[in-house]
Amino acid sequence: IASQNKATGIQLLTNKEPEDTKCEACEMGKSTRLPFQARDPEHRSKEPGRVLHTDLCGPMQVDSIQGSRYCMPIVDEYSRFVTMYFLTSKDQAADLLLECITMYENTLGYGVQTIQADNGGEFTSNYLRNKLKEKGIKLQTTVPYTPEQNGIAERMNRTVVDRARTLLTHAALPIKYWQFAIAAAVHVTNRLPTNANNRRSPYELWTGKLPDISHLRVFGCRAYAHVPDQKRRKFDPKAASCIFLGYAMEQKGYQLQDETTLKTIVSRDVSFDEALLPKKPAVAQDIIQSKGEDLHMPQTM
Repeated sequence: IASQNKATGIQLLTNKEPEDTKCEACEMGKSTRLPFQARDPEHRSKEPGRVLHTDLCGPMQVDSIQGSRYCMPIVDEYSRFVTMYFLTSKDQAADLLLECITMYENTLGYGVQTIQADNGGEFTSNYLRNKLKEKGIKLQTTVPYTPEQNGIAERMNRTVVDRARTLLTHAALPIKYWQFAIAAAVHVTNRLPTNANNRRSPYELWTGKLPDISHLRVFGCRAYAHVPDQKRRKFDPKAASCIFLGYAMEQKGYQLQDETTLKTIVSRDVSFDEALLPKKPAVAQDIIQSKGEDLHMPQTM
């Protein structure tokens, strides 16, 4: 202040302390976190399946219809392709991660090198450490209270939960359908171009093929599932009225909920009315239908 002639009555010291001298009181009273540097693209994995990032999200505010309380994305660093697992308890995380590693190794023909996770007990247990050590896989965990070091998985959790929340809101479905919504959000996310991939989709980088998105439908819309001959009599309806809940993970079909029995089914022979959301209030329904053309179309997978 005195050197800039902004005040009087201050005598300047002639012997200045070295610039790197620390004031202990200032350090104790003004300490802040060091900035995080942007990831260097040169350090990014050069092929799919080598480096995986994971994180546990939950517990959710209500259990899903399937009984799950948590979800765990496993994100491939190279492609950003996501494999999502749903858990009833944290104890399942280690075994599901090992299951995913084995699946990737069988699919790609080579081994995973590194797992990046947070410092949670489900990822730092001796059981998981020993299993990864047997496979020659390096486990990198974050410093406590530093989620930024696991940013890829943390960001993916936020992305898919935000999209799932939007799907539930648009379809006017209760929160207990969150597992269906997250699975559907992941299915779509894997097929969307992303800036992290220079506007290419995770699916393209993971498989080497462009994604076919002709099968995508409006989450929560009316669907009519064909009833096989073996399950109906002569004058029974040939289709069941259902709600579309996403895409089967282990089968080539659509996940639906029968509106009469409330049972969840998987079917490939489905006709959709995407302008009709059965759980949407009538007033909102009229607005939706007035904005679009007739979207009633059959689709098989």
